[in-house]
Amino acid sequence: MKKIEALNNSKSPIAIYNKKLDKYENMPLFQGKVSKANAILAKNPPNQIMKDIEDKRIKAYFEQEITLEQMAVNMNLTENEVSLRLTEMGLVQFIKI
Repeated sequence: MKKIEALNNSKSPIAIYNKKLDKYENMPLFQGKVSKANAILAKNPPNQIMKDIEDKRIKAYFEQEITLEQMAVNMNLTENEVSLRLTEMGLVQFIKI
């Protein structure tokens, strides 16, 4: 077996492309998985999926008693955005004075 330096210096290709595979260029290889992914995205748009993920992170931070400032820094949000999300989720009630 050749060493890596010998392979890097050689002019012969390491992998050879078979041109017979060109007929599969525009065909999805896993049509079942593509259809399933499209169905999931139709039910839950990406914005909703990302919001659900953020909500889970906020809830986990809240349960760990992490401060509002640290939550905002960890999630790249402002403190007002995090506090608004906490009230939307029903975890905290804010009263304006």
